[in-house]
Amino acid sequence: MTDQLKGVFRDVACKLLAGVDIYGPVNRVGNGHEVTSTASFRHFFNSETLSQAPIKWFYFSDEYEEEFPTQENDFTFYDSRRMDPSRSAEWRFYYSGDFVGEYAKEGDLFVLARLTSSKEIIGMIVKNGSSFFHGIIHLLNLRIDNLDTRSVYIDQQDLEKNLDFVETQLLTGLGLYDLIPVSPDDEALMLEEFGGKYFTTRMVSNFARKLCSEVDPIEYPDYTLLSWLQRETQLFKAWEKLEINKKISTGFESPDDFIKYSLSIINRRKSRMGQSFENQLEALFNENKLKFDRTPVIDGKTRHRPDFIFPGKAYYVDENFESVYLTMLAAKSTSKERWRQVLEEANRIPDKHFCTLDPKITNDQIRQMTDARIVLVIPERIRDDYYGINEGILSVRDFLGVVRDRQRRARL
Repeated sequence: MTDQLKGVFRDVACKLLAGVDIYGPVNRVGNGHEVTSTASFRHFFNSETLSQAPIKWFYFSDEYEEEFPTQENDFTFYDSRRMDPSRSAEWRFYYSGDFVGEYAKEGDLFVLARLTSSKEIIGMIVKNGSSFFHGIIHLLNLRIDNLDTRSVYIDQQDLEKNLDFVETQLLTGLGLYDLIPVSPDDEALMLEEFGGKYFTTRMVSNFARKLCSEVDPIEYPDYTLLSWLQRETQLFKAWEKLEINKKISTGFESPDDFIKYSLSIINRRKSRMGQSFENQLEALFNENKLKFDRTPVIDGKTRHRPDFIFPGKAYYVDENFESVYLTMLAAKSTSKERWRQVLEEANRIPDKHFCTLDPKITNDQIRQMTDARIVLVIPERIRDDYYGINEGILSVRDFLGVVRDRQRRARL
């Protein structure tokens, strides 16, 4: 089963903001809460008449971790020359409130999206140069050179693209995870495989790989890793929907009970992704016939345990085994400041590897990691889309080559 973007968005219109589009406490150039419209906006509203409706605004920038600024207002789409029939129409998008003026800057991406599930319209201000900016550009197959001169309209046909793991994570970061449709086939698969039985994250990781028989973990390790993670995410989402529907049918005892249950769902999602990431990396290493141990206790430390040691604990504690053949890998689905914890792990290994799925690591953080002798490992799709050409960042394939070469030279 594949998820499609049209299950989230019915249609989309977007443009890069110009100075005249913004009016707020900093920028007084704008025409007073109005974005100049084009044919793309008229396609979006599917009307040559005045349109008015509520809109929920979001501002996306890497400076915010999870709680992004948001506000609900109204908009009006109208012809500013409607009272003068001798002049051609000039359509404008009027936004009430100060949200756009407070957060938007010239060059930011302005997105209007109609949700498939509710037909509601949301507005997104996306900071230029941020990970969200690059992510949405790839998600919607936009070209920057087109956006520099005009707006773009994307209809249902153009949104018929299958979502991969990177795009699913982007939508999750945008707060739209719950809008990604669940396949009834996946619900049936989870019920058939596990029924009402207790299952662990590892069991679902194994099941996801079983369903991804078309991938090649040796020839295409980066693609394989993300495919396994995407399939596992789909399966967990299907099970979560079944579980939530069951809970809703039985009801909640109180508002506090509802809040407690909602928080447990959110926390479980975060915990699951970290475990899934490690599980699928472990499977990838096994498929590539590498020697390693997962989360071994070394250096007498039970708290600072490395996620993976190559070729294993026995070699690490053997002082006669040369440290140049040892490799340590930490695996964190998001980076934040957790990379600093790696510095306390595996004392015998000065150059440590840090594998992540995080598209939001800044250039300054990368420099700090390099100075601390930490080598970033990022799946090729994420690395190329978000970080471009950077010789200091290894793909998963590159990392496997490093470990394979060291184990070959150690004659293992």
